Amino acid sequence: MEVTALGLGDLAIQVLPHPIGQISDAEMRAVTDEAFDEVVFALTHSAQEVAEAYHESATPRSSYSR
Repeated sequence: MEVTALGLGDLAIQVLPHPIGQISDAEMRAVTDEAFDEVVFALTHSAQEVAEAYHESATPRSSYSR
């Protein structure tokens, strides 16, 4: 993957649903609330713990879907 080639293989990436241009403010708030929890998790745990938490799934842990 490009991220590994760039030396950022341990970088935790937050994925948000798209498109976001047509969702309401309340829906966007729900997306960012769940994303925030995942960002805090990634910043407060070791790279190994984050990798283990996401190993089984290529999708975010958040439940928001459009």
